[in-house]
Amino acid sequence: MARINFTREKFHAIGLLGRRSFRYAFCERLNQQTFIACIRRFLGRGGRLLIVLDNARWHKGKVVQRFAKRRKNTLKLVFLPPYSPELSPMEPVVRESKRVLSNKLYLDKPSMKTDLRKAYRKRQFFAGKMFKYLCP
Repeated sequence: MARINFTREKFHAIGLLGRRSFRYAFCERLNQQTFIACIRRFLGRGGRLLIVLDNARWHKGKVVQRFAKRRKNTLKLVFLPPYSPELSPMEPVVRESKRVLSNKLYLDKPSMKTDLRKAYRKRQFFAGKMFKYLCP
């Protein structure tokens, strides 16, 4: 979640790290429905997804579990142990996002999203070592 300075406007970035890629989407609200919408978008590109998640409410809800169960051939959700962000493959992306957004005054959401997009394009985020371990 990123907050625009001096306002209550906010947006969320949802990201997926792949073997050789980093995909992300911005959304205004973060709940089970928007999380499922992002997964659908990523599943629409073909292939199978193994998603490593923290224990956020919107990741573990009944709606998400039913969605994953119906797509058990193409989608697998794996949950990290509670309170272990250091195990998350997304943690470098979170750190980079905070670094890019820190100490800046943004007057609108589009300019903030533009800065994040530029930072994401510059850095090569992917989880190669994790894939070698999980998918030998």
